[in-house]
Amino acid sequence: MDAYRKDWPIMLALDVPVFVSVILIALVEKRAVFLSQGLGELLSACAGTYAGAVVASLAARRKAVQ
Repeated sequence: MDAYRKDWPIMLALDVPVFVSVILIALVEKRAVFLSQGLGELLSACAGTYAGAVVASLAARRKAVQ
């Protein structure tokens, strides 16, 4: 339970490829492309990872109660 609090190093490791990709986009592309694609990619990846951890925690709590 509380995977989103306890497992943040794992969640960070899952997002490392996205961080690398965003850094490459920032270095190679123009600023407008970075702002439209890079930040959206970073936001969606981090939000998806966090949302998955929250859902996993809720499922674990529900299973523990039953």
